[in-house]
Amino acid sequence: MLPEGCLLKQGEYRVVGYMASGGFGNTYQAEHNGRLHKRMAVKEFFMRGLNTRQGTCVAVSVADNQSDYQRMLNKFFKEAQRLAQIDHPHIVEVIDFFEENGTAYYVMKLIDGQPLNKVMSQHGPMDVARVADVLKQVLSALKYVHAQHLYHLDLKPSNIMQNAEGHCWLIDFGASKQMSDDNTHTLTTTALPYTPRYAPLEQVGQNMEDIGPWTDFYALGATLYHLLTAQLPPKPDRVNEDGEAAFNFPTGIDANMRGLILWMMQPRRRERPQSVVEIEQWLAGHPLGSSAVPPDVPTVKSADDSVPTVKSADDNLTKASTTSKPTRLANKSPLPSLRSKLPWLWLGFGGILVLVLVGIFLSQSHQKDAASPNSDEVTADLSYCPNGNHPHAIDLGLPSGTKWACCNIGASTPADDGDYFRWGETKPMKEGDTSSTYPYTGMDIGSDISGTRYDAASANWGTDWRMPTQRQIQELIDNCTYEWTVYNRTSGAKVSGRNGHTIFLPASGYRDCSNGSLRYVGSLGHCWSASAYGSGTDYARPLYFPSSFWDWSYCYRALGFPVRAVAE
Repeated sequence: MLPEGCLLKQGEYRVVGYMASGGFGNTYQAEHNGRLHKRMAVKEFFMRGLNTRQGTCVAVSVADNQSDYQRMLNKFFKEAQRLAQIDHPHIVEVIDFFEENGTAYYVMKLIDGQPLNKVMSQHGPMDVARVADVLKQVLSALKYVHAQHLYHLDLKPSNIMQNAEGHCWLIDFGASKQMSDDNTHTLTTTALPYTPRYAPLEQVGQNMEDIGPWTDFYALGATLYHLLTAQLPPKPDRVNEDGEAAFNFPTGIDANMRGLILWMMQPRRRERPQSVVEIEQWLAGHPLGSSAVPPDVPTVKSADDSVPTVKSADDNLTKASTTSKPTRLANKSPLPSLRSKLPWLWLGFGGILVLVLVGIFLSQSHQKDAASPNSDEVTADLSYCPNGNHPHAIDLGLPSGTKWACCNIGASTPADDGDYFRWGETKPMKEGDTSSTYPYTGMDIGSDISGTRYDAASANWGTDWRMPTQRQIQELIDNCTYEWTVYNRTSGAKVSGRNGHTIFLPASGYRDCSNGSLRYVGSLGHCWSASAYGSGTDYARPLYFPSSFWDWSYCYRALGFPVRAVAE
């Protein structure tokens, strides 16, 4: 950190204290020497894991990273210029920006208040009236920034400041600054910065094409939920799988507020509000704090519903217009109508009984035929591999002749997730493993570990197999087609070569480096490559595939990803 008393911009600002840090910067409290010693906040661009400090100057630890650092530094400075032009009562004011010490800084108004997470820690959950007031102010700020084609992408209680009079400011546009103008890759621990539980699937999925106003609305809904309940919002994969059961609303909560949160936190982005105007129109007919009857908002669908839970970027759904009404949610008890429909229910019960008996008969017939090599079940099992004894090397007709394994290391079928490995380790990562137990933090074990003692594929399957390099992943992407599908009840990617052969990549999620727990299983997938991000860094390059695209990415090496081996 910059030391206390350090002078910036030729002595115009003097650092008087440290405030906070994130993956892309440090924030200090500073005093302006020419404005009656007025206190301000100064944010310094500093990429954790890539930058070091030499005196007061910021340096790049590895020369190979210089071009990426310069690109991100330029982006930071341009964003500072853009934020300085924003003039809105509910957005923190950027007063100045400058370059110095080999990096860039911008100066903000120092707010006399507290972030909402600290307000809650002192006073507990907020009532509906206070939350509605926060909502009104944040919507005003989002309406303004969205009109500037800027998305915050990190809305949460800690990024909303409030003073003693209840005035709110939206702060920290750091995540938005990491969006490249050309939609290319971004260097973070998971390719695109986000806060778990507040980020929707398209943001967790790193799909830049799917990011939009609806992404901020999901985070806003999660924030409202936290303010009302003093509980962390449910994980997006839980919302996707369990629907409304993933939430734990307090008894007697205002129905309009509850409905608004569920609408904002729909798993599929196109079923959320598409603009602030759409939310404002809905609120005009559904005032918060005035309803005990469920409002006209869509129900969050679970994975078991007939409607698919997550749509890909190239689906044919039409975005909701700002004047359309959300799907109607039943708002009356079903009990009176049940009494009038009992005869029909008995008839339906009889039909179900007949179907069950027919199903039992067909099941028994199917079991008798299961041993036949021509049965449908065997054909399905063989669709991604020549036979059931795995692993096999699948020829996808790639120019280099590289063959890809039919399943992940540690898997017994193509649909199994297999084992999860931290980059450079040959023993699987397990529950409870954290970044503190990762042995290679800050250590250079090579820019290409394929075939070395750090190669999980060679160590587990023998020297005929290796972890793929970034070049081999790019070859796969360039020469094969990608299709999100479900195989043996497992979501994942069907990868088809030009010769008609296919492999299946299960959406295995990953193991978090904070506690080793599994996250986003069924929603997205990774597979480690053998290629590091430069030498001497804590990042490596995996294959990354959510529901709508695939690409290689940059990720923190202490994360646990599956390994899909290649044979050369």
